[in-house]
Amino acid sequence: MSIWINPEHYLRDFHARAGEDWCYSAFSDIQVLQASENKVHLDVEILRYRADNTLITRFRSLWVIVEINEVWAAKFRSSFASK
Repeated sequence: MSIWINPEHYLRDFHARAGEDWCYSAFSDIQVLQASENKVHLDVEILRYRADNTLITRFRSLWVIVEINEVWAAKFRSSFASK
C-alpha cells in the first residue's frame, strides 16, 4: 500500500507543528540503533531555530530509513516534538 502525500498540505502541516517563528532545523546527534543492508533505525536529536539562529526547541526522534529501488528515504518517523 502506498500513501500519497500532497507536498502543499505537508508543508502547511509542518509549519503548524514547528511554529510561525521556525526558520530551519538541524541534527545535533544521530545514533545508529540497528542497521542492515537496506534499512537503518536511527535515534536522532533535532534542533529547531529561528531566523536569528536562536533555539526554539530540541527533541529526540526515532527514524527508520530504507533503501527501495536504490533510493534511500525516511519510511517512518516518531517524535516527541513540541514548539
